[in-house]
Amino acid sequence: MRWILAFFLISTITFSATLRLGRDVLFEGDSLSFEDVSLLVYFIADSLEYDEPKIVSNSTFTLLQFNGKSLLFSDGGMALGSGTPSKTSLSVEEFLDFFEIPYEMEESGYVIPECLLWNFQSVGRNLTIEYYGNPAFRYEMKGKVLRIISEGYVMYAGKVYKPGETVVEIETSGTRVGKIAESVGKDVLEILRKGMENKIVVVAAGSGLLPPLPVGSFGVVVARGKGLVIVRPPSPDLEGLDREAYESSLEIAMLVSRRFGYRFEKAPVVDIPPGTPGIFVLVRSEEELEEIVNMIGRVMGIEKIVNSAPSFSELPDLGG
Repeated sequence: MRWILAFFLISTITFSATLRLGRDVLFEGDSLSFEDVSLLVYFIADSLEYDEPKIVSNSTFTLLQFNGKSLLFSDGGMALGSGTPSKTSLSVEEFLDFFEIPYEMEESGYVIPECLLWNFQSVGRNLTIEYYGNPAFRYEMKGKVLRIISEGYVMYAGKVYKPGETVVEIETSGTRVGKIAESVGKDVLEILRKGMENKIVVVAAGSGLLPPLPVGSFGVVVARGKGLVIVRPPSPDLEGLDREAYESSLEIAMLVSRRFGYRFEKAPVVDIPPGTPGIFVLVRSEEELEEIVNMIGRVMGIEKIVNSAPSFSELPDLGG
């Protein structure tokens, strides 16, 4: 009797499986019913941004379509792809393999990665990282190499990486990561070289062009006037390459206009070269100039201010 009980327990342990997505348990048991499969594919599709599964039913059968595969259910049986619906259940591994869901086997069971890294694109100083699912990773610079470190279960180039493992190393032209722009499924990093700092650069109108500034920095060209803020529109010759600088400038200009009651205009500004984020401001007082610069710093998260403009009384008076 003891031998039979021991055999039963070993069999149960051997065939029981745990299925996780990252660290979250999705299923525990010996086998998957059609209802289990239906629930799992919807959850996995939502988590990893696959196309939503489709279920078609009539009086004799139900057809489940997911990730380019079809599972037929009829009279309590299932058929993978084609054939007679004769399987009453699926093992976890059969389920994963049939629907081509990426996974990693561990002693504790099967693990589906919670994040799929799929594309890296470098344009100038900007590096775009695109992914599906939960961004379970972090960035780390070592010298000129950007390392992406897994903080969960991340899949890249057909391999699943566990927490703490280096997913990929990318050679860069800089030594540190600057401003990070985040959106769903995409991070945009700015790779900065030594000496390239996020800063606000203040210059007087007519003193010459602003120096080239990284996107994380900002230029303010100032003169005395009656309260006017000007943004340089995108240059048609650059085919959208200065769009990011323009959008950053526009956002700040609108904030200045609303906060201080300044008029707002879009016009070519000689002092601000195309692609450089910055605004032209005709300020009414020395106090307002200080407030404007400090507000820009707070909004953009910049503490360093480089002011090469003369005192307010010595600024050119352009009326406006």
